[in-house]
Amino acid sequence: MNEIYLELEQVGSTTRAGECLYVCPKCQRPKMYWNCYSHLGGCWGCLPPARYNLRSVKRVCKVRTYSGEVPNVTSPIGSPVVLEFTHHLPPEAVAFLSGDKGIWKEYHHYFLWDIANQRLAVELRNVYDAGQPKKMFRELGGGWKAETGMTKSDYLFLLAPVVEASWLPSCIIVVEGVFDALSVFQVAKLEFAGRLRVLVIALCGSEPYTPQVRFIGNIARSSIGLGDELACRVYSWLDPDKAGISGAIKLQHRLSMGYGVEVADIKSRVEPNDLSPFEIAGILNREIAI
Repeated sequence: MNEIYLELEQVGSTTRAGECLYVCPKCQRPKMYWNCYSHLGGCWGCLPPARYNLRSVKRVCKVRTYSGEVPNVTSPIGSPVVLEFTHHLPPEAVAFLSGDKGIWKEYHHYFLWDIANQRLAVELRNVYDAGQPKKMFRELGGGWKAETGMTKSDYLFLLAPVVEASWLPSCIIVVEGVFDALSVFQVAKLEFAGRLRVLVIALCGSEPYTPQVRFIGNIARSSIGLGDELACRVYSWLDPDKAGISGAIKLQHRLSMGYGVEVADIKSRVEPNDLSPFEIAGILNREIAI
């Protein structure tokens, strides 16, 4: 008995994110999707919808035959695509960060460049395990996309002046996006040097999920436990739209009720990345208690 694989009929072309669409060998509908980076996929045409990894998708595509004739077959899934990253950003990425987003060049090292797909990437911290970061990607003209298979609620983008495990902040500023975080951090580090230990956290969205709130609450409580003179203050500076206002209220409620941590709302009609460094400095000096 020979084991062979049916050739999958691809529908359309492979996207930059490595996503392909095939005709499913089970339901015969063009609903089978696959990501050649993560090697995860499924089929929305099957009932119930199927989920596949590398082993299970090969099992679905496998045909057992006793015939001596071998039909047109191929391996259903190619070899994994290995992404290659570099800290050396191309000129167009440097111009985008410095000119369009106002990120000072000394903070460009927080970004990686995805060589194969020609896009920016940043590493996010896992709230459970610091050794298991994930990445978010952004084409210069598009929006951020999370790494395939990443549970968004388990990750945050963190900016701190030092990386020592024993370092604890005296001020935490929570924002929505990566560029918001960098815009605030680069100014806060300069304005409050020697006076405050500032940690800037981006939720990568307007919704504060439970694991993210738990992470922020535990850091704030650890700092508060060192004594009144080192008490940690938490501030929210989410976008001034409906989703941002709702997210700020949820963050304040969950940190207050669950961890006894009070959150002050930074009052601004504009999101941080749309402000100049001078304007951000004025808001921080007005709203943050030293």
